Amino acid sequence: MKKIILLSIVALLASCSLDDVLAPAEGVKVAVMESALDTVRIAVGDTLRFKFVATTNYGSLKRVEVIDKTHDFGAVYDKAEFALVDMEDTLRLDDEGYFSRPVTTVMVLFPMAVPKDPDLSGSLVGMTFRVTNTEGDAGTVSSFFKLTNMKVEKSVQYIYSGFGYSSERHQAINKNNLWKNKKVLEFIGWLDPVTNKYYLLNPASQKAKEVVESMGVYPPVTWYVDSVKNTRFIKLDKKYDDLIEADMLAMDFSEGVDMIEVKTNEVIGYETEYGRRCMITMNVTYSWYPQLTGSKHTYLVKGEMERDEAEKKKAEEKKKK
Repeated sequence: MKKIILLSIVALLASCSLDDVLAPAEGVKVAVMESALDTVRIAVGDTLRFKFVATTNYGSLKRVEVIDKTHDFGAVYDKAEFALVDMEDTLRLDDEGYFSRPVTTVMVLFPMAVPKDPDLSGSLVGMTFRVTNTEGDAGTVSSFFKLTNMKVEKSVQYIYSGFGYSSERHQAINKNNLWKNKKVLEFIGWLDPVTNKYYLLNPASQKAKEVVESMGVYPPVTWYVDSVKNTRFIKLDKKYDDLIEADMLAMDFSEGVDMIEVKTNEVIGYETEYGRRCMITMNVTYSWYPQLTGSKHTYLVKGEMERDEAEKKKAEEKKKK
């Protein structure tokens, strides 16, 4: 078993040509595995993972340290994950970065939570790591990522008539759970039984109230329009592959509507009252149920940060009582 693992490590190191990029050191070599700024983008609010391989020619690896960083988001050593090691025994870092057991070659996935702050968009976030071995030798490596306010999801979500949708979760919301999820609810899908046309509804509209209260949800609810999120819709002519962050900022919702008809392959843009902007591609299938497919683009803005802070404060006050 150990021979197979060792051969796998050697094969991976050779295929990645790590000898060409490993930082030179007497006994420790370190190489970053992912730091392509043109292709690797991290959305604000996400957790990024710095990935690097460390190996030692003498002794064993002893410690990982963060010796420089572009932003003080906090470094949590004991949350690090590992690969390329014999995982029959648990491997971890303590809160000072020391390995829990001897290891000579390891891939480290070092996490860092990025605040949900749109002002960070376009920034480079980076860390410099130093890895030392038991002989006192050390190697260093730096890794950087570019932050963006946009996030893309391409998995299919089915929005049946009466179901809702949340781009924060990229998830359809069952009609019986709409009120329970009102904090993240962004629109409600509705198939008009008379015209057989499919619409997206603003949850805070009177039409949404009429639809929800008449469609037989369980348990029955009274839909309070002043307790849910306002959403405005517009039609767009751009596919998601063409969209960039500047396009999201340029969207004009001054003539946005509470209720919009959607057809197959149409692109809909919408904005919530907190300023979250999204674009979705629709595919409506009437032979079964209307469904939402394709992608969504999310633009994270301060309004949502303010909402999250307000909810957090409300929860803390409730605990005190």
